Amino acid sequence: MPDFKKAVLKIFYILDSDYGHVKKAGRYLNIKGKRCLVVGCGRGKECGYFIRMGASEVHGIDIIDDIGSDYSYAGVKYYKLSAENMDTIRSDFYDIVYSYATMEHIGRIDLAFSQMCRAVRPGGIIYSVAGPLWNSRYGHHKRDFFKDYPWIHLRMDKEKICDCYRHIKPHIEYMLNPMFFNKLGSFV
Repeated sequence: MPDFKKAVLKIFYILDSDYGHVKKAGRYLNIKGKRCLVVGCGRGKECGYFIRMGASEVHGIDIIDDIGSDYSYAGVKYYKLSAENMDTIRSDFYDIVYSYATMEHIGRIDLAFSQMCRAVRPGGIIYSVAGPLWNSRYGHHKRDFFKDYPWIHLRMDKEKICDCYRHIKPHIEYMLNPMFFNKLGSFV
């Protein structure tokens, strides 16, 4: 009988672009036994992926309050730091410095890249992918809501966008109204 848990995890990883980029970074450098720094680690998902790929030590940095809150692993440490000012992070220490979908949120990417270059060891790699960038069609990171309205964040101000999407309000009220949904969990 097949192991459905593994099959479900494989499907999840394939659909998860975060995992896809961690895996791609692993093509440039064998992660097994390596030290990794994840810049913009959020709640820690990517740190976990690096551990699963065999990294010996993973450090994650971010400025959010709940940094690493979803993923606790042996070998992972989290630091509440800005990518622009990682002075407490060791120099020439990491085999890979990884950043996915972070740089488009940082005001001074020149400082962030300078810090990343300082942290990576000689012969190590920096894997950084930013996107979507603000001036792209979905630079607002809300493609699910505005897929039919590319560049809306560049064409309209906040007030105009809110005016245009008033029509969503009835859908939200319906969705959250207990008169229409019992909201019972799957284990009743």
